[in-house]
Amino acid sequence: GAHINEYDEVVCRADAVAATHTTFASKAHRESIKPKQQLTMELNEYHDKAMSTNAESSDNIVYSLLGLNAEVGEINDKIAKWRRKGMANIDNNRLVFTTSSEVEATYLRNELLKEVGDVLWFCAHLSRQLGSTLDEVARMNIEKLRDMAMRNVIIGEGDNR
Repeated sequence: GAHINEYDEVVCRADAVAATHTTFASKAHRESIKPKQQLTMELNEYHDKAMSTNAESSDNIVYSLLGLNAEVGEINDKIAKWRRKGMANIDNNRLVFTTSSEVEATYLRNELLKEVGDVLWFCAHLSRQLGSTLDEVARMNIEKLRDMAMRNVIIGEGDNR
């Protein structure tokens, strides 16, 4: 199978024990597969562009919350269906695609990334409903994580540990 790990790798194996490994971990390889005109942007630029697609009828916090939950559910739904069809498994806390095809594993990975993009859109929408931006949310989160790391409470329970 193929799996995606925490280092942005897609690894393909012919079977569970297998030997054929193809990885996208190296920067040189990632550079070689990027589209010629790769889009790079800052969070606030994404926020502005994404929110330019928002319909007036959906400009409310209920839509933000329900939509965010639905998009996260779509990620779970894809993985559940792929598991049912034998296209993917969870192995040692990693998503493993049961294909030896690098092309197919990359396709499945990209399908998940599209859903992650939809989650990001709803995060932008929610932050806007709260009078903020993705940039502010990201900075606040990094400050929170740094503080928790300095106090050695990253692994723990509760929002204000």
